[in-house]
Amino acid sequence: MYAQYGVAEYWIIDPSYHSIEVYVLKEKAYELHAFGISGEQITSPIIKDFPIEVDSIFLKKPEA
Repeated sequence: MYAQYGVAEYWIIDPSYHSIEVYVLKEKAYELHAFGISGEQITSPIIKDFPIEVDSIFLKKPEA
């Protein structure tokens, strides 16, 4: 449905694995553009000059 309405990019954020997948619309189908896990950085072809650390998306647990 996203492709049908022209959504150019979407992200899947998985809090269980602390991972992010970035998919980009190419013609009529989505392709994986980036996959990042904790300690890595991802980029978006749609949002130029916006690299993001995967860890910055997830809350850090307070130390005991």
